[in-house]
Amino acid sequence: RAVQRYGADRQRLHCIGESLGADGAWHLAALKPNHFAAVGGSCGSVEPYDWENWRWGSEPEAYRRLASGIGQRTALWFCHGGKDDFVPVEQSRRFLEALQESRAPSALGALLGSRADGAEVVYKEYEDLDHHVWDKAYWDDGMIQWLVSQRMSS
Repeated sequence: RAVQRYGADRQRLHCIGESLGADGAWHLAALKPNHFAAVGGSCGSVEPYDWENWRWGSEPEAYRRLASGIGQRTALWFCHGGKDDFVPVEQSRRFLEALQESRAPSALGALLGSRADGAEVVYKEYEDLDHHVWDKAYWDDGMIQWLVSQRMSS
C-alpha cells in the first residue's frame, strides 16, 4: 500500500533496525523474500531469547533458516560491538557464516570458477564498542548512505 500511496520505487525498498529491531528487520526480510533491496541492522540476534529465564536459547539451525529465507537478491549491511553485553557478538558472526554459506556458488559453479551468488553482504565488527554501535555504523562508516544506494538486483 505504501508503494502505491507514496509512489515509492519497488526496486529501492529498504529496512533497518537496531538490537531487537535488527531481529525484526531480518525476519521481515525472510518473510518477504526479494521485497527489500537492502536490509541494515546493528547488534541483532538470530537465536531466540528466553525472557523468563534471562538467557539465550540454543537453536543453531536458526541461522541457516534465516539466511535461506532472506534469499539471494537482498543486500545486507550489519554490525556488532565486540564488547556487547546485551546481545552476544557470536549471533552476528554465525549469521554472517550462514549468509556466506547460503550465497556460495554450487560445487559445480565453484569448479567452473563461479563467484558467490547474490547481493552484497557487509559485516563490520567494532571490537572496542559495546551494544551501541549504530552511530559509528550510520555516520562514520556510511551504513545509511550504502543502504539507500542499493537497488534490487535482477
